[in-house]
Amino acid sequence: MSLSYQQASSNSKQITARYQFSNTTDTPIPLAQLKIRYFFSDEETSGWSTAIYDAKLEGGTGGYRPLAGSVLAVSPLGATVPGADSYIELSFSGTTSLEKGAIATVSWDLQPHDYNAPDQRQTDDYSYNAAAVAYTVWDHVVIYQGGNLVWGCTPKAADGGNGGASGAGSGGTANAGASGTANAGASGTANAGASGTANAGASGAEATGGGGAEATGGGGAGGAGVGGTAGTSAGTSGASSGGSSGGAVGGAIGVSGASGSSSVGGGPVAGAGA
Repeated sequence: MSLSYQQASSNSKQITARYQFSNTTDTPIPLAQLKIRYFFSDEETSGWSTAIYDAKLEGGTGGYRPLAGSVLAVSPLGATVPGADSYIELSFSGTTSLEKGAIATVSWDLQPHDYNAPDQRQTDDYSYNAAAVAYTVWDHVVIYQGGNLVWGCTPKAADGGNGGASGAGSGGTANAGASGTANAGASGTANAGASGTANAGASGAEATGGGGAEATGGGGAGGAGVGGTAGTSAGTSGASSGGSSGGAVGGAIGVSGASGSSSVGGGPVAGAGA
């Protein structure tokens, strides 16, 4: 979640603020699950009257909606911490949910039961921000969803503890690793001798060779030798990895050099002698 705060009065006789908060996830959040807390040191001895002036939801899929059932209450902390011995809690009832894209706005006010001294000093209150005369993202006002802190930082304990961790952290870091090197042999061509090419297997490496092809991967070997004997000696195509090329190199060009027919790890090999 995300919350912006605006201090609406520096009057020592009251505490007044406005919130705007939103859901930064894709999942609607029932407002009845949320509690928003403002921490302060309570110098008022007569007690407080609470008031909510404006509570509404705007945007999202439902447009403008009043937030009926909003409640403001003052409670003491279990132990005094720097800047706070009490908190002001805003809670909600009903079935309205806060979906992504919608913004909730609530204006509230605390007035003392009487206006005699002592006055309230807001400047030492943990959640007060004198500079927030306009809406300001502010993590000293916290949001709980159920029992989980989902926005902001609670005050540090008197013993120097860290308080609650902010719920405003960034999302997970994207994996920057490469997807993997492509298989070089995928549908590559195996260079057979002078004639004919043979497609290598799905992961076959390149087949090389001058005459008979030398198969180094899963593909079939290529065609017969470049210079078979004069139509008689049939070059054997590579029947194994690194098969021999056809007959003697340097003879007359074969009239009908035999095609290789063996296959090694892949499809049949083909190609007549050159």
